[in-house]
Amino acid sequence: NHPQKKGYYLGTAILSETELKQIFSVLQSQAASLNDPVAVDIYQKLGERLALSKIDQEKVYPVRAIGTNSIIDTKHLAGSALLNNLEVVEKAIYAGELLELKPLAGGASFPSDEAEYFRAFPVQIVFHNLAWYLGYEKPLATKGTLFKFQRLDRLFLARRLGQERGRKLQEKALAKLQRLYEASAGIHLGKDPKQQQAYLSQDKKRRSQVEIVVELWCNQNSFEFISEGTKRFRPQQLAMSPPPGKSSSRLFSLKPTGDDQFPHRFQITLPHWSLDDVDLRSWIVAWGNQIKVIRPQSLINYVLNIGSGISRLYQHPEEGGVHRD
Repeated sequence: NHPQKKGYYLGTAILSETELKQIFSVLQSQAASLNDPVAVDIYQKLGERLALSKIDQEKVYPVRAIGTNSIIDTKHLAGSALLNNLEVVEKAIYAGELLELKPLAGGASFPSDEAEYFRAFPVQIVFHNLAWYLGYEKPLATKGTLFKFQRLDRLFLARRLGQERGRKLQEKALAKLQRLYEASAGIHLGKDPKQQQAYLSQDKKRRSQVEIVVELWCNQNSFEFISEGTKRFRPQQLAMSPPPGKSSSRLFSLKPTGDDQFPHRFQITLPHWSLDDVDLRSWIVAWGNQIKVIRPQSLINYVLNIGSGISRLYQHPEEGGVHRD
């Protein structure tokens, strides 16, 4: 028997010193930006192993960084928040364990969020935009289940129910959750289990009944930016008119609009529930008067209401509680 030095295999048998430093740099970026407790733990352990292997991590130059940061500081959360108890959640995910959860009192919420105690199989932890979310499958009192996401900092574990469904069912649920998430405009997956099942169906006709086409007309300036985002949505759901200087392709297959002010066409086919998604609405409204919503009418109405509400606020500040000196 030959005693092994700590870090021996890490330093000489698996990866080169350069590769180890690259991995350390990636973990360093994720630990700092996403506030991922798992990444922080591995990052710290790797740093210790590198030191034992006489590899100086202080000289690792941070070539890459993740600019998106978590907006949640766990120090200001209740100790019972799921974000402060990820180990329990992760174990439940691996085991396919049914949990009883509840939103923390006083937290922000959307109309589709849970309001009371609910039972769910946690399926995956996802970092989306600015925070960590729990993706879960919720058994319903009526037949069926509903897939949803909710922020981990807004939930706590009420109790473990001692029921597990095993790895195979858990993997099937994960495949469904990921398909719904990838097809949607953001983290919102709707609140109708029948719509979700229709979208997950292999029957294209059935799936098309819960899909809707969003069409935007863009001016030259906005389209130069928008046409660069070829992975903002899934390519198979996206179509645009060709940008100037580019030839037609499957992605850039639409005809120009023929409108002098808004000559470029953009279409995205989404599940119906995505029309209520904050990510989609915020993205569209942020372009202001540089894009025009052509369809559907419900989205046109939403943009009109936002615009008229802002206009009234500044034209008649007393109506919105705004006072000028």
